[in-house]
Amino acid sequence: MSEPTVRFPVSCPKCGRERLAELSADVVADALQKGSDICLVATCHEVIWTATELELEQIQEYLGAVHPGHCSFRGHMKLVPELDNDEINQ
Repeated sequence: MSEPTVRFPVSCPKCGRERLAELSADVVADALQKGSDICLVATCHEVIWTATELELEQIQEYLGAVHPGHCSFRGHMKLVPELDNDEINQ
């Protein structure tokens, strides 16, 4: 079985061209939880940069959408078990 990934759009800071980036979901969650940098790449101009706060928030949203077991809090990621409706309503 292949490793879970998260895909998200990345815009080149030089020309604005958008493409999909794909990173390991575990690597992204770990970086967000620890506050580590996430490096982004635009191959059209061979540019590498550190994701901005806005880009990090967007990556968190994509991660939460494709892997709902990850709950995001501003600046932090936390792995939590998924709850069913009965547990939520207690």
